[in-house]
Amino acid sequence: MVLVCYPAAMVALQSINAFDSLSSGRFFLPLLAPLYFVLAGTIRLPRIAHYALPGVFVVLGLSIMVRGISAATYGDVTHLYASLNADAPPDARVFVSQQASSLAAYWDGPVVMVEAYRGDGAGEYGAFKRATQKGDNREDWLTVKSGDYLGVAATRIGRTPTDFVFDAAWVQMLDQIAAEGSALFRYSGEDSVLAEFVPQANRAAAPSEGVSPP
Repeated sequence: MVLVCYPAAMVALQSINAFDSLSSGRFFLPLLAPLYFVLAGTIRLPRIAHYALPGVFVVLGLSIMVRGISAATYGDVTHLYASLNADAPPDARVFVSQQASSLAAYWDGPVVMVEAYRGDGAGEYGAFKRATQKGDNREDWLTVKSGDYLGVAATRIGRTPTDFVFDAAWVQMLDQIAAEGSALFRYSGEDSVLAEFVPQANRAAAPSEGVSPP
């Protein structure tokens, strides 16, 4: 039953949500254990295999649990959390890209996943479009207020610490925000960026606090 229902559920989720290619394959790792029990009950295996294979599954599962799927797929959002924890009030609202959505596991304040930004005619700081599921064409634009933050993470494309790439659409949005001067970039690393939307007077008074987007 598990071997039938779980893959069907994962296929259904993939049809309505956007998953990157690396994490998609890992959704099927939980099938390894029930698959082993089915094979063990239908195929005669050597005695050592009955002990070795479960051990391999346990070690594999523990290693993935400790490493974390998000950290292996996207930029490390703990840098963003450290910056927020140092500078932001505990109830600060944080807009995040889909790649940085795991920040919600660390930050107790409101975390909103967004997918687009507009500046002109959308208030002093612009507005973000709330992220929607596949097939949902509704547009929910959220006006940015002073004290809001934006967290963006890159996608891993290799195994080295610098093998990350930011989504082109988010690079364009960060460039627009930087050009409009509506925010200070509190953190900018190889794999993640954090910006704070602040009043013009505050931006002029503390230019050294900002850093450039990627």
